[in-house]
Amino acid sequence: MKLKTGLACAALMLLTACGTFKPKSDDQIVTDRGEQRLQALKQGDYEKAYSFMSPTYRATSSLDRFKATVGRGAAMMQDYKVGEAKCEVDTCTLQVSANYHFLDKGARVPTKPMTVPRTNLERWIKVDGDWWFVKID
Repeated sequence: MKLKTGLACAALMLLTACGTFKPKSDDQIVTDRGEQRLQALKQGDYEKAYSFMSPTYRATSSLDRFKATVGRGAAMMQDYKVGEAKCEVDTCTLQVSANYHFLDKGARVPTKPMTVPRTNLERWIKVDGDWWFVKID
């Protein structure tokens, strides 16, 4: 009898847990993926950052080309903050604020490094159920 009661309780707990599972919203998924992409860029993990690019981008641009186009800016990134994502059916915009560290190496007189803040609206699209970053030039 104790075994049946124990199994019944376990089954009830499992069903209750399944009933409370709430999948992430598109806004949250894009926010998480944006955070992961920026962290990879900041750490210089260009292969991981490249994996967030849209399938179309990856089909037309190699990892080496990606590194050449984003590497310098990513290397100058001091910090970033991922803001709010706003999603529609298959597109999202994600607000990202970042501070970049610049040093004018070509200056005639040595200059102090300067921090330049920048806020971007990133575009993300949903393709085959997954969210991808879209590079807009």
